[in-house]
Amino acid sequence: MLEVTNCPTCVAVCRTPGQDAEGLPQLRAFQNTDAQQKIEQLKKSLHYLQETLHKEQATAKAKILSLEAELSKQAKTAWRRLRQVAVSIQNQAIRACTIL
Repeated sequence: MLEVTNCPTCVAVCRTPGQDAEGLPQLRAFQNTDAQQKIEQLKKSLHYLQETLHKEQATAKAKILSLEAELSKQAKTAWRRLRQVAVSIQNQAIRACTIL
């Protein structure tokens, strides 16, 4: 992490890249190129995060569609089975009535 401090001479925010021979911090004022580099770094990070977000959204949508299709399939199977059971019960009831 970049260490910063206020310059005792001009009170500007400066970087402290190291120390001099006497152990005092070396101060270096931020320059326009520093800000531009940071902006470019942030743009790259933002672009990467946007790409990641879009990929995650696409993956989530695909998974939702897959789950919805599976749920629909299972619902149809359950209704089909329920109708079979109802017909079976109805047939058993008819047979029971004819026996009596």
